[in-house]
Amino acid sequence: MDLPVQALVSDQGIPIYVEQYPDVYRPMAIELCMCSGAADDGVVNAPGIHHWAEHIPFRGTEAFPEGGKQISGRLSRLGGAINAQTSLHETIYEVAAPVSNWREAAEMVVELAARPLLRSEDIDAERKIIAQEIQQANSNIGYVNHLFMAKSLCAGHPYANAVLGSAESLESLERSDIIRMRELSYGRKRAAVYISGAMDPRAVKDHFSALLDRLPDHAISERRRPAKYGKLPETLGNRKYVLETEFDATIVTLAFPMHVLEDDQQEIDSLYLLKDLFNEGAMASPLSRIVREERQLTYGAYAGIQRSPDGNLFAMTAMTTRENHDRIIDAFYEVIACSELRSKERWEFVQDSTKGSLNMY
Repeated sequence: MDLPVQALVSDQGIPIYVEQYPDVYRPMAIELCMCSGAADDGVVNAPGIHHWAEHIPFRGTEAFPEGGKQISGRLSRLGGAINAQTSLHETIYEVAAPVSNWREAAEMVVELAARPLLRSEDIDAERKIIAQEIQQANSNIGYVNHLFMAKSLCAGHPYANAVLGSAESLESLERSDIIRMRELSYGRKRAAVYISGAMDPRAVKDHFSALLDRLPDHAISERRRPAKYGKLPETLGNRKYVLETEFDATIVTLAFPMHVLEDDQQEIDSLYLLKDLFNEGAMASPLSRIVREERQLTYGAYAGIQRSPDGNLFAMTAMTTRENHDRIIDAFYEVIACSELRSKERWEFVQDSTKGSLNMY
């Protein structure tokens, strides 16, 4: 079912996108997106600062000084949930709740973005929590591989930034860094709201127009979508990057940097289709059949894409043992050359699988 999306504008000039459901029993969801993320950490030369600043509002805001008790605790009692996430390009505060509580939920996400208390004790407490998050992430070979690939392919570019920062950078960050970062990265000119549910769009606009007055109007450049940071470094073909780790297992990635697709929807759809041609069908897919079933080199392999305004990436990845490095790469090239990927039957399979996934979703 395709639902119409209404593009509204708050009294402050902030876009509000409303997808109105007819079903009043369906939960509603809100995302408040700030179009600044880890790629902007350099504004205060503080790796991980956007992620750190995303965490701290949950310790307390002006309207909810008790933080989690008044925010996540309240929503849990209603059967809802609230969260936040930071990527290279954006910081998102998101909530899902019963539709009858949408006004209360909307205030929570706006408060998190707009009016954190930034108490010194909250900052120090969250520093310890994020240090544990970094330690946990560094114990995951997939995370280590992702960072290594980013630093190798995007050296000197903001895309090489680690969203979490590092234990060393975290220790050096101060309250003044967060305040300065928010002045340079957060504000009405970087905000957009997305809301889905059985609410009257006019009521949504009126309520958010009242709430968004809490968001500061800093003198920063306007962004309503991911920003461009400059051309990515040129990548030479047939280059192998190797990182020795303490992990017993090994991850091998065969990566293909690609040109920028801009706003050509057909090209963007083609990039996602390329990924699906490799992946769809699980063990029936060409990638899994060749690398897992026939060559028995890994428990699982997958193809993925990364899109950004400054460049794109297509990659195949598998976890294996050290002695299988070259055999995995040979198997990846065999998958690429596989005639099944180019067959009408495979195309029809992926079409049916995509339609089925949408119906399930």
